[in-house]
Amino acid sequence: MYPIRTARPRPERDGARPVSDPPAGTRGLRPLLLVVLTLACAPAASGPQVAGRFGPRLQEIVEAYHTADLFQGAVLVAMGDEIVYRGAVGLANEEWGVANAPETRFTVASLGKAFTGVIVLQLIEEGRLSLADPLSEHLPELEGDAWRRVTIEHLVHHTAGIPWPQDDWEPSRYAGRYELAEIVTWISAREPSADPGAEFEYCNSCYHLLGAIIERITGSAFEDVLRERLLHPLELSNTGIAYARPLIQHRASGYVRDEAGSYVNALLQDQSYAVGAGGMYSTVDDLLRWHRALTGDQVLSAESKAMVFDRDRNRSGYGWSLGAYVHKDEEELGTLALGLGGTSGFSAGIARLLDDDYFIVFLGNIGHVPQVQLMNDLWNTILGFEVELPQ
Repeated sequence: MYPIRTARPRPERDGARPVSDPPAGTRGLRPLLLVVLTLACAPAASGPQVAGRFGPRLQEIVEAYHTADLFQGAVLVAMGDEIVYRGAVGLANEEWGVANAPETRFTVASLGKAFTGVIVLQLIEEGRLSLADPLSEHLPELEGDAWRRVTIEHLVHHTAGIPWPQDDWEPSRYAGRYELAEIVTWISAREPSADPGAEFEYCNSCYHLLGAIIERITGSAFEDVLRERLLHPLELSNTGIAYARPLIQHRASGYVRDEAGSYVNALLQDQSYAVGAGGMYSTVDDLLRWHRALTGDQVLSAESKAMVFDRDRNRSGYGWSLGAYVHKDEEELGTLALGLGGTSGFSAGIARLLDDDYFIVFLGNIGHVPQVQLMNDLWNTILGFEVELPQ
């Protein structure tokens, strides 16, 4: 889970243009392998009216990205209760020719931050944690004045100014198995590099520390808290921590390009190094259930949701970057909540257009997906704009 700096997309009235460049070194086209399950095997009720209007165009966009060698994986788009597109392209395993499917499990990297953010908010609602709490109150081993000035609020909003120790790692270290306590020790070796609250800087370390605080408060391992508070109650049976061991059924292999432009296996990573800040696997169906739980009252109070998704108050926090969107030929702006994730051989994105209850997710098993460009094309389509297919 290399650091991903999320943009604040604000589609204009004539349609948003891509705000990320196509990947350098893309070579040639790949044979198209497509699995489409529009309105079938879906986890919620659907209907033909909206799907018939948008589904074929969304399928065309996903196919075009695959043909241009810019994406392979699974995509799901829902508008309210209707799933308008649910499909997959490319291979989950190149060696065996196994196709991706909507049920394929992908490493989702920083999309896991939103799960950490919800648990933090639940602990705040229970009176066991406060945004004003100094970090040292819960992790007293982080000594010194610089650490004492960091609060929980700085952590959730990426304004703590804390470096990410994994930036300096040799590639082989990502394959190891780690505990959150070890990660806290690595973080503590380098004090914050900026005054807390002074500026936004995307911070994986902040969410590692939030994960460690969750462990201290609950007295349980982060994975157990995640399972007990969210995964089991919401029936997210295809979501968990992406360890290298044990085997995870239906998990996609990750791929990157070599210097000749051919696919090779991505570096094997045990995602324990990313726990709290990511490190999870999931499916497009589970992430739709997750979206619907956040929309309803299953996991957070109305007050907490209003705080998290207030774009005038938050630039980025609790696992989401906030921006705005607009329908074609309309003036009123809606609130967009966006999450992006990337790690060796995997790329993921999730968008929630909150004022319309629109939802988009893609999960891919190649490492060179133009994430924001793909998201722009998908959400602009359901907002009524014309988009130009990638070449």
